[in-house]
Amino acid sequence: MDANHIGVGAAMAVPADVIGLPAAPATSRTANQERKGPPLSAVRMMGLSTAAALLGGQQALADALAIEPRSLRLKLSADRGITDDDLLFAAAALDVRAERLWDHAAKLRAEAGQ
Repeated sequence: MDANHIGVGAAMAVPADVIGLPAAPATSRTANQERKGPPLSAVRMMGLSTAAALLGGQQALADALAIEPRSLRLKLSADRGITDDDLLFAAAALDVRAERLWDHAAKLRAEAGQ
């Protein structure tokens, strides 16, 4: 007996749609398992959120990802998945920012005579 049949008695199975019931889904996967596209992950969302803060805001991160701020908000609110490329572009933007900070710190030390 499969999920689309209802048992009646010991030896008889009646298709669910014959007696007016909706057919059971083929599998019992969760919505996230059946979802197509990039993964939804709290770790990825928090990572992008932190990157936005470190880069100076969501606009700066959206620019680094070459997407509209609205698209970034959808990613941060789990309405869209976050791809590996999103993470890599955010990391590259952070690397550029870190290098600028490092260079500026070196200039300040040089000015102070150290």
